[in-house]
Amino acid sequence: MNIFETLTADIPLESFRALVVAGLFAYVTIVGRRTKQSANKGWSLLLSGFGLLLFASIIDVTDNFEQLNPLIIVGDTHEQAFLEKVVGYLGGFILVFAGFLRWLPLATENAQMREQHALEEGQQRYRDLVDLSPDAIILHRNSKIIYANTAAAELVGATQPDDLIGQSIKSFIHPDYQQQTQERLRVLEKNKIKRLPLVTLKVLTKIGDICDVEVASGITNFKGEIVIQSVLRDTSARMQAEKALKNSEHELRSIFDNMAEFYYRADLDGRIVRASGAALEVTGWSSEDIIDLKLADRYVDPEGREKFLTAMQESNGIVRNYEAQMIRRDGERIWVSTNARYFLDSNGAIAGVEGTTRDITETVQARDVLQHMAMHDVLTGLGNRRSFESRLKEALPRAKRAETNGAILYFDLDGFKAVNDTYGHDCGDNVLRMVGKRLKALARETDFVARIGGDEFCLIIEGAADVVAVERVAEKLISALTEPYEVAAHQITLGVSVGIILFDGNEGEDAVHTLITHADHAMYQAKTNGGNACCIAPSIPASRNDT
Repeated sequence: MNIFETLTADIPLESFRALVVAGLFAYVTIVGRRTKQSANKGWSLLLSGFGLLLFASIIDVTDNFEQLNPLIIVGDTHEQAFLEKVVGYLGGFILVFAGFLRWLPLATENAQMREQHALEEGQQRYRDLVDLSPDAIILHRNSKIIYANTAAAELVGATQPDDLIGQSIKSFIHPDYQQQTQERLRVLEKNKIKRLPLVTLKVLTKIGDICDVEVASGITNFKGEIVIQSVLRDTSARMQAEKALKNSEHELRSIFDNMAEFYYRADLDGRIVRASGAALEVTGWSSEDIIDLKLADRYVDPEGREKFLTAMQESNGIVRNYEAQMIRRDGERIWVSTNARYFLDSNGAIAGVEGTTRDITETVQARDVLQHMAMHDVLTGLGNRRSFESRLKEALPRAKRAETNGAILYFDLDGFKAVNDTYGHDCGDNVLRMVGKRLKALARETDFVARIGGDEFCLIIEGAADVVAVERVAEKLISALTEPYEVAAHQITLGVSVGIILFDGNEGEDAVHTLITHADHAMYQAKTNGGNACCIAPSIPASRNDT
């Protein structure tokens, strides 16, 4: 057999052996190793085994190669077979597999070590998270604490977490919550459920302080054992803040309900959606009963709400001291004063009107009395000089627009001074009151009568036809006022002198005092002429500003 045939015949077997050895070398190269000493021992065994396998292969390949065989024969055929089969192949494979087996437990150990390292890292991260948690976290079994974080120690006033180990959690529970806590633990310990809902209770610190906490508890695994984990969150500050807020709300509500002014909030349709306790006093409805009622229905003026909203718009959404007459629940009419503004919704759009309203009926009545006193004669109830001048100032432009005449009748009671001197001022006052009543009876709705002072009176006639018509009115006045007056069993007769001046409005508003003066002069002229008569004053020139 030549060299080529010999090599060709052994190629499959030797290839298989080479693959096995190469695979083992590749494996030990990839898996890594734990120590250098262990690596050297593994490599020594593998290399020794590889050397023996190589030696056996050479002998096997050259066994029938006649040209080389004499060079490698070591003794007889049995000895050569022993070297090839036992020492070479068997010894080589034993050494190779011994080296491989030296690596195999290392790979397994490495995997276990990596798994253990990852587990330890995870546990360390968990411990770090637990220690950094602002919530108190404790683990307990049979009510005994086996772990606590820093926050738990701070919660109960312990120096460090280890001080809590071994203590009973019941020693930190307020007596009022002992039974509740015991029941929760019993449920968890019997594994009826895995997690309990959040509950609020009180715990005691080492110095006896009481803390409000929220507690969540559940089952967990700790060092291979089933334990109970409880997470406690200190809510004392929040509870105090909520209590302070409730007290503040109570105080504000008390102020809100006891304020003299009625606070309300109405939607865009005018329906009341919120009201204070003063609603009852102002409107007759309680703060509950007035909800959903419409303010628009309570205005005396049918257009009251429209006028109010117009005032709101004209004043950029805010009105102050807006006065209107409203109808109470019992039907009484009252005057109210309102301060109001628009309120907005969450999108910034106008959602309605809110404000405060107070009953100012007495104020309005008092104001009306004062205004009446300011504009009327206290003795007769007629207008006074101030209101007379104001009314004349208004009458002039009306006469001009209507292109009609008006007239002023200025009259004085002749002989009145003698009444005061003879019968006294009380009697004279009674006579003046009677004069006032007679004038009111004679005056039309469009006329205005005033007592200018003393025993002097004025009458404004609007829409006078001509001088003749005015003279007839004057004659009626003279006839009525010269009738006898019976006062305190005395019959008193007076005379009347009347001064008249006509106006058409072209005199201008500044001519008020001039007209009165001319009428006064005409009255004195009538008195000079003997009294119980009238005298007409010449008309005054038109105003220069007349257009």
